[in-house]
Amino acid sequence: MKAREAPGTAPPITGFAPAADEQALFRRLFDLSPVPAWILDGNRIVECNEAAFLTLGHPSREVLLNLRPSEISPPVQADGEDSPAKAQRMMELALQQGRHQFEWVLTKADGEGLVTEVTLSSTTHAGQPLLFCVWRDITQQRKAEKDLQDSEQLYRDVADNGQALIWLAGTDKACYYFNQPWLRFTGRTLAQEYGYGWAAGVHPDDFEHCLATFTRAFDRREKFSMMYRIRRHDGVYRWILDDGAPRYDSQNGFIGYVGHCLDITEQKAIEEQVRTLAFHDPLTNLLNRRFLIERLNQTMASSKRTGRHAALIFLDLDNFKPLNDRFGHEVGDALLRESAARLSACVREVDAVARFGGDEFVVILGDLHKERRESVSQAATIAEKIRVSISAPYCLPVHASASAGTCVDYRVSASIGVVVFVGNEHSHDQLLQCGDSAMYKAKEEGRNAIRFHGD
Repeated sequence: MKAREAPGTAPPITGFAPAADEQALFRRLFDLSPVPAWILDGNRIVECNEAAFLTLGHPSREVLLNLRPSEISPPVQADGEDSPAKAQRMMELALQQGRHQFEWVLTKADGEGLVTEVTLSSTTHAGQPLLFCVWRDITQQRKAEKDLQDSEQLYRDVADNGQALIWLAGTDKACYYFNQPWLRFTGRTLAQEYGYGWAAGVHPDDFEHCLATFTRAFDRREKFSMMYRIRRHDGVYRWILDDGAPRYDSQNGFIGYVGHCLDITEQKAIEEQVRTLAFHDPLTNLLNRRFLIERLNQTMASSKRTGRHAALIFLDLDNFKPLNDRFGHEVGDALLRESAARLSACVREVDAVARFGGDEFVVILGDLHKERRESVSQAATIAEKIRVSISAPYCLPVHASASAGTCVDYRVSASIGVVVFVGNEHSHDQLLQCGDSAMYKAKEEGRNAIRFHGD
C-alpha cells in the first residue's frame, strides 16, 4: 500500500534537475533564449548565446569569444563618442549601479550597422565580477522614428515655406498650431493665436458666419470651404479662402481638423471687376442692358408675389446729338456720365437704373403701392424729379481744343415714357416696348415731357 504523505508536505517537483545538472540546464536555457546575450569578464566576451552570433551574421560563437564589444562596433557611436571609451564607461556604470541600459551600435558580419538597446547587469561568479549583457535589435524602430522625424521636418519645411496659411485644431475645436506664413501674415505669436485667439482678427461682419461654418462642419466631421476677412499685420483686412478637413489617425480615430488658407483679395478684386464689366456699362457704371433684363424679371416676380405695382421708366435725352457733332464724343461722354449720376440720385435704393444704349436710359421702380392709382402717382413723382434734374444746366469739361475753353455750358432735356405694371402679366420685352412707345409719344409732343403708356 502506498505510504501517505505527511500533512503539510508539498509533493516533489517533477523534473527538477539535481545540483549536478544545474550548469548544463542553465547553459541550455542561455543558448535557447531568443534574446541575444553574452557574458563579459572585464571587457571581453567570454560567453555568448546562439541568438547573439546569428543576429550579427556569424557562423559560430567562437568568432565572438575573447573580443571586446568595441571591436565589433564602428569606431564612433551614433552620439559621437569614441566606441572603446564609451564601452568602458558603460561597463563601469553597470558595475557601480548593478544595472545600466543604453543604446549601442554594433557591426554585423557584412559590415551593416545594427542599432541595439543594451542592458548590462553586474553579477559575480566564484568571487569574480562579471557583466551579463542582453540586447535587442531596435534598428527598424529607430529608422521608423527617424523617418517620422524626417517626415515631420519635411511637413514643417513645406508648411513654413509655402504660400498657404495652415492651422490645426484638436478634438475640442481649439486651434493649437499655426505655421510661420500665418504668423507672419497676422503679425501675432503662436501664444496669441492659440485656442480661439485667432478669431480676434476676423472681421466683425464675417465673424458669425465664420464660426458657424466651422462649428457645423466640425460637429458633422465634414470638409468645409469658406471666405472671410482677417486682419493682416498692418491692420488691413484681407479676404482669405479657408479650406478645412477632418483628420484621423491610423486607427480611424478622429483627432481634429487641418485647414489651409490663401489670400484671395486680389482674386476677389479681379472677379468684382469682371462682374462689373459683365453687368455694368463701362462708361456710366450703370447696369447694362443684359443685367437690366435680369432685374426687370426679378421685379416682375416680386410684384406677383407681393401684389404691389412696379413701373418702368424709359427716357431719351433731347438735343444730345448736336453736342457730339460740335464738341466730339469726349464731351458727349461727359454729359452721359453726369446724366447717369443725376438719374441715380433721383431714385430709391430698391430701384435700378440702366443705360439701355446710346443716350437712352431705363429706370425700374419696384415695391410701389398695391392700388394702381397710388402707384401711378408715385411713378409720376419720380419721373418728374428725373425730368427736372436732367434739364438743369451742364458744365462739361473740354480737353481736345484749347480755344474752346475748359468748360462747355450745355442744356439737354429728357423725353420720358412710363409704364406701370403688376406681376408678370406682360413679358419684359413687352414692357420695354410699352415704355419705348410712351417715350416716343412724349418726344413727338414737344419733348421734355412725361407720358404714361395707355394715356
